[in-house]
Amino acid sequence: VRGTGTVQANSNTQVKMDRTRVIRSVLVKVGQQVEEGDVLFTLGEGASEEIDAAEEKLMSLQASYNRTAATMHRGTVGIIHGARSLVMQTADGQIEEAFTISAGLDYPGIGPMHADLAQRGRTEILAVNDDEAIYAGYELTRMEGIIPAIESAHAIAALSKISFSKDDIVVLTVSGRGDKDVQTYLNNKQMAKEYGQF
Repeated sequence: VRGTGTVQANSNTQVKMDRTRVIRSVLVKVGQQVEEGDVLFTLGEGASEEIDAAEEKLMSLQASYNRTAATMHRGTVGIIHGARSLVMQTADGQIEEAFTISAGLDYPGIGPMHADLAQRGRTEILAVNDDEAIYAGYELTRMEGIIPAIESAHAIAALSKISFSKDDIVVLTVSGRGDKDVQTYLNNKQMAKEYGQF
């Protein structure tokens, strides 16, 4: 970004490591983005790695009204946009509105591949609420100079919910650009606690 002023997606990223080491965890945000699916598909069937996915879950006033985007926690099997997957829906199959601070995660369904991996026990789904994601986004920005999209900040926030040993290798996907979310970050800087005091 610094050199060109643009962000280009890279469809193939290789992690080179000693053959005796194993990836302990892969963290991705659960959404409709293709690149996370590519990561999961690549590790897929033959991999023994633990795959962790962070999903947005609203745990504030809106939660009392059952407003959330945590499809993997709250969804049931249904059809959305022609695909059978987990869907946030009423008992009679009417799609329910998803709610989150993140514009990219306010979708009432998830991709069939994510649903399948979860139902087969290949993923551990961790709920991350809005203030945890905002805090994690500010923390990464302050520590590394990278402004993550709020969608990716959910995966970053999941790091604090998992125990790792010092030798574990963790792959964390940070897709999307945080510059589109700067106003949302600023409007919610109180959620960032010490990082939002400026």
